[in-house]
Amino acid sequence: MKRTTSLSPKQLLISVGLLICFCLAIFFLFFFRKDKRAFQKLTKNLFLQEMTSNTLNMHYTLADPASFGIPRTSPVLSCYREKGELSAAGELAEFLESLSVIDSDKLSAKEQTLYEQMQTYYRLSQKMAEYPYFEEPFSVHSGSQSQLPILLSEYTFRSKQDVEDYLCLLSQIDSVFQSYILYEREKMNANMGMSVQSLEQICGQCDTIVTLSAVKNQTHFLQDTFTKRLTGLRNQGLLTDRECDSYEEKHNDILATIVVPAYHNLKQELLALKPLCSSQTPKGLASFSGGEAYYSLLFQRETSTDRPLEEIIELLKERVQTDYREIRQLLALHPECKEAFRKEDFNHLPYRDAKTILKDLTDRCRESFPSLQTADGSPTVLVKTLSLGLTEYCAPAFYLTSPTDNTDTNVIYINSEKIPSDLDLYTTLAHEAYPGHLYQNVLTSRHLQNENPARLLLWYGGFLEGWALYVEFLSYDFAAQIKEEQGNATEAACVRLEQKNRDLQLCLYTLLDIAIHKDGADRQKVTEILAPFGITGEAVINSVYDYIAQNPCNYPKYYVGYLEFTLLKEQARKTWGNEYSDYRFHEFIQKNGPCDFQTLSRCLG
Repeated sequence: MKRTTSLSPKQLLISVGLLICFCLAIFFLFFFRKDKRAFQKLTKNLFLQEMTSNTLNMHYTLADPASFGIPRTSPVLSCYREKGELSAAGELAEFLESLSVIDSDKLSAKEQTLYEQMQTYYRLSQKMAEYPYFEEPFSVHSGSQSQLPILLSEYTFRSKQDVEDYLCLLSQIDSVFQSYILYEREKMNANMGMSVQSLEQICGQCDTIVTLSAVKNQTHFLQDTFTKRLTGLRNQGLLTDRECDSYEEKHNDILATIVVPAYHNLKQELLALKPLCSSQTPKGLASFSGGEAYYSLLFQRETSTDRPLEEIIELLKERVQTDYREIRQLLALHPECKEAFRKEDFNHLPYRDAKTILKDLTDRCRESFPSLQTADGSPTVLVKTLSLGLTEYCAPAFYLTSPTDNTDTNVIYINSEKIPSDLDLYTTLAHEAYPGHLYQNVLTSRHLQNENPARLLLWYGGFLEGWALYVEFLSYDFAAQIKEEQGNATEAACVRLEQKNRDLQLCLYTLLDIAIHKDGADRQKVTEILAPFGITGEAVINSVYDYIAQNPCNYPKYYVGYLEFTLLKEQARKTWGNEYSDYRFHEFIQKNGPCDFQTLSRCLG
């Protein structure tokens, strides 16, 4: 016989009540989790799509893609498709629509911040997509023709598969160039093409970056760096001598039969477009239809600030006056600096190699910057001399960003051909290494370890370069301290004078960037602007004008970013009062960045 248990009316009401509460809890849990799951899925798919669409970018971003849920795919370099800018605009609209249906109030605090950042970031990208032909893939100073070989030459070999992937990517250079030629043709048909002068400069680079004679003589920098990376794997026991020889042979074959012809074909394709060039010499964005509107958007993207241009112009003008006044005051106190400047005696420091300079910078930063030291030790910094074949195309020094999931080893490259003095090397290493790009990248990677990786897709040039310039200017103070410790007050004053000169120059060039690209200033106007500051001579003026015209927003990216950090520092002093310290401010920056400056300002309170 079955036994049954009867419930009293009171017990039944309690049971029903518990069941209702349970159902409501499940409903509310599902309701609130729905948006969270949708956001996580959307950002995961975006990250996956971006990483797998360009193996080169992924390799520099992640050391172990599998740990981020990224499956193994065929190596690929991103190429331009016909009317590709229009397709990109459609994809942005689709993403923003998917983002808009998610209720950000139901996300965690960190997810809400990322949600707001992505919305702002991609809305700006969507607006810029309305101007499809303002980009320049073959920029004279940082185009794909020079940057691709550099990035491939430093493609880290962590395994045998990396060697295979590298060779596959190298063999795709011609396809990349041909796709960008398609874009250039579209640009020129829309009367948006580059100048004849720029085109001829790029063609000249095609003749020198990769040559058949260098490949045959085994003297090309791609061959040099490839051999060194293979040797590293062989020393780890990951490759045999026979495999290394086989890879060397295959590498040389790709260079001779694919890469060299790719540069020859690129030159010929560009020359064929020469009759369609927009002008004889470079000109600003304002000279093109829609250029002024596009420049305002580009300025916002590159500088990571949403301040109106009019406000920034006023800040820059005030800064010019401040720098000029402080220079005059320094010269009044130390009139002997004029002679020291003429002789350039003040440029010498007791630290003349990268290793000792980095140690000195680390020691002087100890009290005001959070340490990179962990329980496992500090990340290593390898300082390498740039291969001779690269010196013409590279900056005085550069830091190759280490993957976000492996910052233990970091590499700084020194271009000895472009660093004329001890002081230049000292301040350059502060900018690139410590406490500049390297320092910032390592700390940021640590803070982002447990956060949504989609944040890595958001690029904030004004934050990154503004920080590097901010600490570069601090390093002039360190260098002046070194001079004072040596008992040389005059040379210390000269170092501070050099700091003010550089500040003034970058500020002026930022104002020129706005004048050329927003207001349509011509060479004569630029000559008039620079004359009161002693910058004269037709060759000098043309050089300044051409560089700025060919690289819109490059100077603002650095200098406006730097100004934003100084303004943020003032805000921190007012907000924190007696609790302010440089250490706390620098720690705050690294914990909350990279991001736009309005977000940093809100976080500061």
